[in-house]
Amino acid sequence: MQRWSEMRLLPPSRMADLLRECPIVYVPSGILEWHDEHLPMGTDTLKMEEICRRTARLTGGLVHMPSYLAVEAINPAENPLGHGGIGYTPQLVKEYLLELFRQLELLGARLIVLSYGHTSPGNINIHEEAAFEYNMQAGQAGVLAMNDVAPAVKYRYKVADHAAKWETSFMMASYPEAVDLSRLAAEHGEFWGLDPRLHASAAEGERMYSLVAQETSELVKLARRAPREQYYNQAYTHAVGCWQDCQNMRDLADNYWQHDERWEDPFCWYCEWRSPGLLRELRARQGAAWLQNTITRWRQSASPYTVRAKYALEQIELEYAELDN
Repeated sequence: MQRWSEMRLLPPSRMADLLRECPIVYVPSGILEWHDEHLPMGTDTLKMEEICRRTARLTGGLVHMPSYLAVEAINPAENPLGHGGIGYTPQLVKEYLLELFRQLELLGARLIVLSYGHTSPGNINIHEEAAFEYNMQAGQAGVLAMNDVAPAVKYRYKVADHAAKWETSFMMASYPEAVDLSRLAAEHGEFWGLDPRLHASAAEGERMYSLVAQETSELVKLARRAPREQYYNQAYTHAVGCWQDCQNMRDLADNYWQHDERWEDPFCWYCEWRSPGLLRELRARQGAAWLQNTITRWRQSASPYTVRAKYALEQIELEYAELDN
């Protein structure tokens, strides 16, 4: 019997059966937003919907209908081509998410995986805040907030990307009919990141989809065994020591980045794979002075950024203080 499906395709009795068998619901979330001239407006949501399908195949569960409610769409006035997107107020997005969580819990969901693909600071915050607030309430369902970048950081995918290699490869793999590289400007285009004409391909998209789905599925399996109050700080990842096989850690040991601080840093604001063991390993490899300098840089970067980054930094500093004692 198939252990996963899309909710919109099921009759009520089959949906109920699947939820009893595997009470996980994936909620793909993105935005309707300009992604240069060569990609569809729905790129952020389309990629997350595909990631949710592929992850659900590995874990079981249901995939909810995609959401296009998000904050901080590109402002048309700031776009050189005059195009933008449709953004909503943080209050509306948060209210929608909290109500959706409640409704899914009533249907029988016990783990809701909120997979958001529009990773502006404000949109990260509102999705993380909604998940955190719901997890602090009394109830039966927990919410694990994820994005597409975090599970792939350990494979050296760290560059910020908008309509460049990362997102173009995703669309080439899952929606090839919606990609037209000939529409890019001859010299560069308005994408942010690695030039998709040189670096993007359907094969790379398939590779990335597979990596993200596999790593997300591992986090989901761990979350099902963890208290939901741990979802926010990712404490349940400590049990698996994922940082031990992180490509970025090997790159640091081999001086692959040649002391370029932006790249040699194995910690990333999107990364879900942090743990106290990572700090101990960094201190042993690089020395206490290097680690303190890195923490100082994290603190400076986190100040204007996301609520999760600030929270993670607090945990890191507490762990570092224990290392000194």
